[in-house]
Amino acid sequence: MNSTAILVSGSSATGDRSSAETSTTQGLLISREFFAGRPLPLPNARALSEVIAGYEADPIRGAAMKAARHRLGPTVHANRAGGLGALRMSCGFSQSGLAAAAATSQPHIAKIESGKNDPSTSLIARIAEVLAVPPELVFMAVRSDQTAGESAQ
Repeated sequence: MNSTAILVSGSSATGDRSSAETSTTQGLLISREFFAGRPLPLPNARALSEVIAGYEADPIRGAAMKAARHRLGPTVHANRAGGLGALRMSCGFSQSGLAAAAATSQPHIAKIESGKNDPSTSLIARIAEVLAVPPELVFMAVRSDQTAGESAQ
């Protein structure tokens, strides 16, 4: 939520700023709250997910992105080092890449990583297979995310 204010014939506000109109020492302050919606796309702009998908489709760039995720994982997920996000990145996967390979959706992976969703045992098994790690490791990572999510609330 953003707000805008227009000062009509005055300088400083002295009233309650939450009201639609506020008296000032020398005039009237008119303010209105508004929600800044999604910005309009620029001409010829592409979505970031589309650019990343293009890079990952290229064998050389895809390998470089996988290596970068592996290096960045511990830093990006330092607050949840034992979680699924850190495990996923250490194996070089994006959320979208893991979701596609494990036959689920990216938002579902994001909710699991934030501790908001509890995956089924079959999904844990698919994630483990994709990441080439034991299912117990994925289960412990998911449990770590759930515990961190509960403590954050």
